[in-house]
Amino acid sequence: MELDRLGSFIGVATRRGYAYIIQDLDIISYKQDDVVMRTVHKCCGKLGFASYRNVLYLFDTEESRWEYFPLLGLQQSIRHIRLYKDAIVSLAPRQIVAHNWEGKRLWSRGFGEIKAFPQRIGDFLYVLPVRQGLMYIINIHNGEIVSTFNLSPYEHSFDVCKDKLATLSSKGHLRLYLLNGSSNPSLLWVGNLKEEGSYLVSFNRPFCDKLAAASINGRWIKVISVNKRSIPKWKVSFKSKIADLRWEGNELLMGLWSGHVFSAVPSANT
Repeated sequence: MELDRLGSFIGVATRRGYAYIIQDLDIISYKQDDVVMRTVHKCCGKLGFASYRNVLYLFDTEESRWEYFPLLGLQQSIRHIRLYKDAIVSLAPRQIVAHNWEGKRLWSRGFGEIKAFPQRIGDFLYVLPVRQGLMYIINIHNGEIVSTFNLSPYEHSFDVCKDKLATLSSKGHLRLYLLNGSSNPSLLWVGNLKEEGSYLVSFNRPFCDKLAAASINGRWIKVISVNKRSIPKWKVSFKSKIADLRWEGNELLMGLWSGHVFSAVPSANT
């Protein structure tokens, strides 16, 4: 499962091939693909879903209607998608491809295996291949590699927000960096969540002063204050594995492998 919010609309992509639109706790619309609906992201008044067959489904939240078209030029099935005004960026296991909003391919670049979401700041796209110990910074307009910088080879997940980069390793180490454009970032601090495994991490946008760290197999989510470096004062646990989390404003959205979606407002004193 993967989820995202656009205003009062929540988009949920499921492994059973459904794209759901939820508003006020009700499913108001859905689309079904023959296979897995892999990923969802928002932009420009639309929630976009990509299926295992590399078809992009767009739900227009203003007109409450669907449209869809294939994303060509991918050698494997889409794992993640990111929608921007100037490009639709698709991530396959070993490839990143950018299309325009008509589905025409703009550029393509091969990589080693990639699992983490690519993230964008300005004209730069941040890409983290698995076990290379390198973060790539790509020009989103032409796909050229602008620079790289070294990270731990165990980094599993990351997020960027304004001038901050957070990485979370499979060893449970949480690192916060200050971004310096396309130059190497400056390490601000390192925290230890004291548990190994697979992780997800998300800033609270647009404030960028807190982080949510989720242990997929440990089935818990902790909130960390970026400035206080406290670990943690707010924690929630589940019976199911955690599939995704997104944090915008005060609301933290959490999706579980069981198919449940939860919303919470973490304590203000974290």
